[in-house]
Amino acid sequence: MIRAGRVGIIFMKLNWAESAGATRAAAESIRFLEQGGYRFSRPGKRLNWQKAGNWFRTLSNVVAHRGRP
Repeated sequence: MIRAGRVGIIFMKLNWAESAGATRAAAESIRFLEQGGYRFSRPGKRLNWQKAGNWFRTLSNVVAHRGRP
């Protein structure tokens, strides 16, 4: 559904934990959504959509939106 563009908004709980030999699920999920045209924001009353970046590496929750809000 995500690849087909049928999901507009996604609320994600991110786990940035790193362990030896394990993939980073949060980074993989963000990369997947970026490739699908999603932008990201901190959760809250006022959403500020932007490209993924180091700004949310300390967040445990993020909102993703596909297309132009």
